[in-house]
Amino acid sequence: MKTRVVLEKLMKLPHRGAGTLFERKAAKLLVQEYKIIGLDAKLQNYSIAVHGSVVELFIPSMFFMCALLLNTMQEKQLAAIAFLAGLLTYLNYPYSFMNVYKWIFHGKSKNVIAKIDHESREGIKVVNPKTIVISGHYDTAPETKVLTILGQFYSYFARQDLKAGRENIELPPVPFFLKSPMFLNNLGVLLTLLVIILPSTTKNLTTYSLILFGFFCIVTLTVLEFLFVKYVPGAYDNGVGTSMVLDLAEHFNKKTNKLKHTNLIFLNTGSEEGPTRGMEHFMKQYKFDKENTYFLNLESIGAEIVMVCHGESSLPTGYPIEFDKKAFNFVMNLIHSKEEYKGVVKEGFLPACSDMLEVHKQKGKVITQITSIAPNGMPSQYHQMFDTIDLIKWDKVKEARALAIDIIEEFDKRFL
Repeated sequence: MKTRVVLEKLMKLPHRGAGTLFERKAAKLLVQEYKIIGLDAKLQNYSIAVHGSVVELFIPSMFFMCALLLNTMQEKQLAAIAFLAGLLTYLNYPYSFMNVYKWIFHGKSKNVIAKIDHESREGIKVVNPKTIVISGHYDTAPETKVLTILGQFYSYFARQDLKAGRENIELPPVPFFLKSPMFLNNLGVLLTLLVIILPSTTKNLTTYSLILFGFFCIVTLTVLEFLFVKYVPGAYDNGVGTSMVLDLAEHFNKKTNKLKHTNLIFLNTGSEEGPTRGMEHFMKQYKFDKENTYFLNLESIGAEIVMVCHGESSLPTGYPIEFDKKAFNFVMNLIHSKEEYKGVVKEGFLPACSDMLEVHKQKGKVITQITSIAPNGMPSQYHQMFDTIDLIKWDKVKEARALAIDIIEEFDKRFL
């Protein structure tokens, strides 16, 4: 399987951190792989802010810390204003004003783009053909040890229940919003809202001070961690997705598999963990008909449960940013019509932000995002140094690949 061949080559690099030498080497490797399958891939170059994600995550947290501080000073109204400022900033993530930050920590990244036009019939091309952009980011994230700590904290309570003889109690999973890389701001939203609503008694003020101190420590540790820790190897997130984009390119480049009504763009974005800068530049610079263009994203594949996403979110409310409803209904009808997918492929939303957040902001149309999760949310290797190829569940990779091919082929035939 082409996915495994490309992934093994990518995993020879120590990481593919946004803006680093190894990310650029990965881009060159992908161009070579496209050449092997007979496609001429182009590089789209752009500037990024190295460690930009640290600053972008930190800005809303600063507002939340101000709100917590003002609350301890019994300035409820000012605390509410600071909270709303943080929430509004958070809801507009990622921020366009981060271009200023690029002047300080300047870096370079690349998108890799290849294209297959639809097969003409008797030399006649389809007027206004559809286009599907099959995307998957190839950069890797910084290690996030705080996610591991949260998981261990939860496991402790699970063990206590087992010791108490309550083996039959089905414990709730760690909430998605805490396992999201955006958990810092999610936590800030919940803590700040809680202390603003509760009364400011003398006893409560002591508790509020402790909450402020604790949140300050978490923010500081997280920022320092992002700045100084290593980048992860990134097999699950998102080596498999990257490699599957090339796998699909090889499949649809064969004459017998070429589509009749749909052009295909194969897009490997850099700096998704930066965040979403690769997709931002693609949406702004690559010329295509937005009305007839749809996106299919491959993100974090290789865990126990294959899932198609109808949207994505990392907000504590759990309310997703919805993808194109008509296109997603098409996907669900396809899944329900095929026995091999019934009970196997799940429907849900990604509890974090991906490249599709930027597509949504630019008013692009998303068919769906194919991803995979563990029974309790993100798998344990997510954003960890042990995100290696030996933890990939290849039977699930094959399921996701087959699903992607079916979606694309049926979309070409039926979705008009």
